[in-house]
Amino acid sequence: MVTMGTLESLRTDIRCDELEGNPAWGGSPTESEPPDSVGVMTLTERLRDALAAATDVDLNRVAEPWSRTEEPSGIGWDGATVADHLHFVEQLRELARPASQRDHHLYCYFEG
Repeated sequence: MVTMGTLESLRTDIRCDELEGNPAWGGSPTESEPPDSVGVMTLTERLRDALAAATDVDLNRVAEPWSRTEEPSGIGWDGATVADHLHFVEQLRELARPASQRDHHLYCYFEG
């Protein structure tokens, strides 16, 4: 969850500590809490919309600093390059665009 929070912070200029006050951030779509090592989390509408509106230049600006954070390396991204991070956010943007247009939620499966 921290990884997506860092991405949201970089893309929207919201500090990570401010995200924790948003009930949609990192929440489980079910009433039961997922285990720490695997689960599904919600992405905030703010991140969904920011990704949907992002240009290629915007994503390039995010991928480089995001690749330098510790979180992605801790979840199986050891050795991931800036290009790997860029590819991930480009794919996430492609999911975010129709979700934003339809006002649908966006979820992220994680395991680690």
